[in-house]
Amino acid sequence: LDNKQKLVLVNRALADFLGVDADDVRGKALNHLYDVDTAKQLLAIKCDDGDVRNRELRLEINGRRYDYHVSIVTLKHEKYQHSHLYVLHDITDLKDAQGRHNRMMDAIIQTLVRLTDIHDPHCANHSERTREVAVAIARAMDLPQPRLNALAMAAQLANIGKLYVPADILTRTGPLSEEESAILRKNNQYSVDILQELKFDGPVIDFVKQKNEYLDGSGYPLGIAGEEILLESRILAVANAFVAMSSARAYRPGKPLKDVLDTLFEQADVRYDRQVIAALLYVAENRADWRNWQNIE
Repeated sequence: LDNKQKLVLVNRALADFLGVDADDVRGKALNHLYDVDTAKQLLAIKCDDGDVRNRELRLEINGRRYDYHVSIVTLKHEKYQHSHLYVLHDITDLKDAQGRHNRMMDAIIQTLVRLTDIHDPHCANHSERTREVAVAIARAMDLPQPRLNALAMAAQLANIGKLYVPADILTRTGPLSEEESAILRKNNQYSVDILQELKFDGPVIDFVKQKNEYLDGSGYPLGIAGEEILLESRILAVANAFVAMSSARAYRPGKPLKDVLDTLFEQADVRYDRQVIAALLYVAENRADWRNWQNIE
């Protein structure tokens, strides 16, 4: 496109794809190639002199959806001052493959979560509730979307290691022996082992690995402390504890939200991050539905 946004050159591949004569459209506006909406999407990508802009766009052409990687380059040749070269690479098949992969991953994750709920019926819905609370805290703390997405995934998968823990230990209402407690603590490592071969967008496994670490260094398995613990893992630890205390079990009701928050604040700066608890307090005040978790169904 020249400095008046008129077509200077259309290559043969694009002309054939769109069914136009490349010579016939030269000197005309972009909407002679594409419909008005598609032309507006392409022209909306601003490119200053000397810059290169890269975008992914979903465009509808002749009634069909296409995904493109679009690169816009400012031309420096004196004959084409302030002109721009648009390069569109069709990535529709790649995007479709990614979509199928993501749907398969979602199905695997939901299956693992359901199996965990069945194996430990006293904690049914724990993973989904932990995800809900962790995401709400992360949003209140303005975490960037990619980290928030990875945290949501970690919250759902953090307890799948329970599948390796005997059900009678998980469902025991009385005290556990020292040996049984040690077996239960291993569930976090089991979770990491199960997830190790899966490919995630973001450090999902690291978030899971550190969820039982405490600020004072008394947690496990690494014994790290303070800022050494990833913020997302600190959020996950608070969300996990909040759900565990506020949710009813078959053998007891959940604690009222105020009591749960008071308990968390008592352990602030020792086990849990005070800023994370404060964000939870802010969120919980507007989530009346969380109060229903304490009721035995």
